Amino acid sequence: MTDEKIVFVTGGTGFIGRHAVHALLRNGYEVHVASRTYTGPFAPSPRMRIHECDLFDSDYVCRMLQMIQPTHLLHLAWETTHGRFWNSPSNAQWIEASLGLLRGFSACGGQRAVFAGSCAEYGESAEICDEITTPLRPTSLYGVSKNALQQVVAEYSRTTGLSSAWGRLFNVYGPGESDQRFVSSTVKTLLADKSAICRHGSHVRDYLHVHDAGDALTTLLESNVTGPVNIASGRPVTLEEIATRLVATVGRGNATIENGEPSIDNPPEISAVTERLSTEVAWAPSITLDEGLRSVVHELQQHRQSRAA
Repeated sequence: MTDEKIVFVTGGTGFIGRHAVHALLRNGYEVHVASRTYTGPFAPSPRMRIHECDLFDSDYVCRMLQMIQPTHLLHLAWETTHGRFWNSPSNAQWIEASLGLLRGFSACGGQRAVFAGSCAEYGESAEICDEITTPLRPTSLYGVSKNALQQVVAEYSRTTGLSSAWGRLFNVYGPGESDQRFVSSTVKTLLADKSAICRHGSHVRDYLHVHDAGDALTTLLESNVTGPVNIASGRPVTLEEIATRLVATVGRGNATIENGEPSIDNPPEISAVTERLSTEVAWAPSITLDEGLRSVVHELQQHRQSRAA
């Protein structure tokens, strides 16, 4: 690879993407962010440019890539609207758009690419998920689509010589997340001095702070590691424990813990083996769960106070 690092980022103004962009800038990249509409809170930087771009227009994307000549690609964009993305028909469109992006990046001499995957690819196999040994049996159109793209990216990279990795994200939380997600919705209920209902308290999940997620993806891009890599904390926690910690942090309200029946879409455990991330990528999270939960509480407290002012 050349010493010059020029990265094309999709989804760079999104929840995870904006943290990845900051990490890329810290690591000396010239950053080009593709966005349909610019909404990201970025300070002006001579090393960053935002391009208005429709990723579904593959011809336009290819022309833009030829103009930018990126050495690196970080592809985060996808349909992620809470409650809608699991079985949205747009998942199929995102496969097509992603393949066009892959071809365009390769055609202009791109050297290293990282694509965002999901723990939803494990599907029915979800318990303690290992990139190498756990079968991939997704149960949603989202998971099926991500897995299909992962397989094409891997084979395309093998046959063309492109260096690529697949960052399989687990539960990412933090300031700026959808207020319908578990952590934020629980905090909002507690701040209203109400009882937050945790319907699956015994369920085990892996929660990673969004700042760490952006940093992990950037470190993966910087590395030579190829193939799937779980992007997670490696510290499984029950939803009951998170709810209990949030009650203590907020200092008001209470949590009602239930232990609802698991289902194919909501298994009792989705946790990650993070050996590849910690040993091969040489990355570890910097934000503890308590610190991360406090950051969400602080943001929502500030928002609540500003609305009341």
